[in-house]
Amino acid sequence: MQKDKSIKKNNILLTGGSGFIGILLLKKILKDESCNVYLIDPKPYKNLEKGLKQRVKHIQSKIEDIPINKLDSIISSCSKIYFLSALKFEKHTRDNKKLLDSNIISLERILAGLKPFHTLVFTSSLYVYGIFNKNKIKEKQKTDPLNLYGLTKIFGEQLIQFYSKRISFKFQIFRLFFVYDERLISPKSYKTLIPKFKYLSKNNLPLSINGDGKQKLDYINSYDVIHYLVLGMNNPLNRILNLGSSYSTSINDLCKIFDKNKNKRHKKVFIKKDFTHNSFRVANNKLLIQLYGAYKFKKLNSIFDDKL
Repeated sequence: MQKDKSIKKNNILLTGGSGFIGILLLKKILKDESCNVYLIDPKPYKNLEKGLKQRVKHIQSKIEDIPINKLDSIISSCSKIYFLSALKFEKHTRDNKKLLDSNIISLERILAGLKPFHTLVFTSSLYVYGIFNKNKIKEKQKTDPLNLYGLTKIFGEQLIQFYSKRISFKFQIFRLFFVYDERLISPKSYKTLIPKFKYLSKNNLPLSINGDGKQKLDYINSYDVIHYLVLGMNNPLNRILNLGSSYSTSINDLCKIFDKNKNKRHKKVFIKKDFTHNSFRVANNKLLIQLYGAYKFKKLNSIFDDKL
């Protein structure tokens, strides 16, 4: 069979590039590789230097809204695909169409267009596991999501495995734990505890803590995440791996870090305990280290820097 010379496979497709992980990954790709990048994201993108913009083709649309023939053309011109886009479940609602469209339908539309030459890196989540009260979480742990977001991530993992068996493309799935970035200060852009505390600290408001503050989390620095996303793309193992630092940090510990970083003692307000009370959501990353080699994760001690 004659090879189709019109198909160029040296480009990269990145979905979810306007998120803070996506921004860092895109800059890393453009710095280290000479290829062009297709960026699919409905949000505007203004974070690139002028010299790099010409190498990025931004399709400002949801994946599910792109015509199939156009989407297939984009996929065919790329050999590497980073699928980062996802909507996070925040509250119970009767209408979850947006969540399902973003986390499942859009992923399936990408997967159905893949060929054996493709490599896919997919960011899943610790939310597939649910809540644990002791012991670091291993990949073999039974999944038990507490919300629809976690369930969509499990289904996304299964979709990838299903299509990979049919099409024979390579993939790497990482279950991300609590990602933070020193420069991220707005709780609107990434609704986790550190940006929330930064906002409260900046506005001289007390740090609000659910329960007794003893619940422990696994915070992983954004640059460590980028390191493994690129590593997974260059050396895909067709596996699901935890991506966490394996360091445990309680909410009370986090408050002390804020006190030290700002050189002041923050007021604290202990409010009603929630579902995270007495939880221990920390990754066992031994398999990750075993398969990809030794790596020193950054410890959570500095959480203030300039904005992204």
